[in-house]
Parts: sequence; structure tokens; C-alpha cells
Amino acid sequence: MGEKMTNNYEQLVTAVWPFKPTNNYEALVTALWLASHAPTDEQFTRVIELVEELAAGMSEDEVERAKAEAAGEDA
Repeated sequence: MGEKMTNNYEQLVTAVWPFKPTNNYEALVTALWLASHAPTDEQFTRVIELVEELAAGMSEDEVERAKAEAAGEDA
């Protein structure tokens, strides 16, 4: 089952990834969304490292807005 979930995750990433973020904010939104859909701890950890790196250069308000957008909420 783990392999099937990994394949589904890879398909999900491929489906989303053609959207090329044009700035760090869009990259953060995308990374947050990917983290929330990661089926394994390893994939989650890899994406969260990127999330932390991107968020470090943003204000708290920007990060909170990105979290809301990634969750599909109105910011």
C-alpha cells in the first residue's frame, strides 16, 4: 500500500508542479499544499525543510496568508 500511496503522491506532485511559482510566496503556498498531502513522513519532512527555508524570509502575516491559501481558505 505504501508504494501505491507514493505513486499517487508523485502523480499529485506532477499534476501540481507544472504551475511554476514566480516568487517565494507562491513557492511557499505550493510547498505547504504539498506538505499537507504528503503520504509519508519522509516526503513530509523533505517538503517541510523547504517550507521553513522559504518562511524564514517572510513576515508572519505573509506566512499566515500562505497557510490559509494552501488550505483553500480565504486569506
